[in-house]
Amino acid sequence: MRGAGGRAVAAVKANPKLAVRVGYGFAFVNAVVSGVSVYVNALGVAHFNNAVVYTTLKNGVSGAVLLVIACLVRSQREKYKRLSVADWGWLLLVAILAGSAGFALYFSGLKLANPVTGSLENHLEFIVVAVLAVALLKERLSASMWAGIGVLTAGVLLSSTLGLLVFNKGTVLMGLSTLIFAAGWVVVKHMLGGRISPMVVMTGELTLGAVLLFAYLAVRGQLGPLGHLDAVQWAYVIGTGLILLVFTATVYAAIRLVRVSAVTAIGTGAPLVTILVDLAANKPVSLANDALGLSLTFVAVVAVLVVGLRQETGQVQVGQSQVGQSQVGPVSLPLAKGASAS
Repeated sequence: MRGAGGRAVAAVKANPKLAVRVGYGFAFVNAVVSGVSVYVNALGVAHFNNAVVYTTLKNGVSGAVLLVIACLVRSQREKYKRLSVADWGWLLLVAILAGSAGFALYFSGLKLANPVTGSLENHLEFIVVAVLAVALLKERLSASMWAGIGVLTAGVLLSSTLGLLVFNKGTVLMGLSTLIFAAGWVVVKHMLGGRISPMVVMTGELTLGAVLLFAYLAVRGQLGPLGHLDAVQWAYVIGTGLILLVFTATVYAAIRLVRVSAVTAIGTGAPLVTILVDLAANKPVSLANDALGLSLTFVAVVAVLVVGLRQETGQVQVGQSQVGQSQVGPVSLPLAKGASAS
């Protein structure tokens, strides 16, 4: 199995155009997984009095699976032996940003604000990611891509009940959570372009992140409920923990191959998937007030996927053409800043 997986990865790396298509494919799959995850998590968190406890436990399941793999698989153990002090620093940073602090701030803010405010701030994360990716990763977004992001923003706003938004300390905390999560994705993108393997970065986010979340609960004296979970609660914890593992694996695969700004923008289409799951489960869904916003979101996500795919494929073709010319004679080869590290 390992050999087959290695050959598949090598084939993708050897064909940059294929890598772009695979990357956007993973971004689409990730949005679907995210939409299903929202539905299942809504059911799961209803069985807990403390959302942070629920989040910590499901993240702990994902982290435990990765820890077992890291301990039992020899090739994975070797990767940890080669990590430098600086590498461990990066892993701790991603654990804080993407695996713990963002969750603690979000749920702390949610207690003071309301779900409508939290949902809107969470769904606007892709804008922060795009700005940070352009500023820090030097990703180049075309005018058409920015237009798609603009339409996507309008769709998110129109599908939110703006009259129910509140502005207080909770709003600020959830806003900080959005910034931290966005920064986490940018850091992950940076790390996936380096020498640390994706599996190690995932373990840093989920395993170390879960450890930090458990420490957070311990400091706040909220570990008590962990010893009194019933079978239904454990079922949701284990199930959603495994879904989180699939979500993280697919988003890492996408971010590694294509722009992180495009991946997070495509992920904004997850609520559309959640609605489809609701309908499939015969759950009452009212779309009268959100029809325009959801329609814009759908159009924008499709536009971002198509435009991003064409743009990055085009950059690969230009790069290959320049390399071919350089083999004939000396040619200046400017690096395409928008090209994603892989």
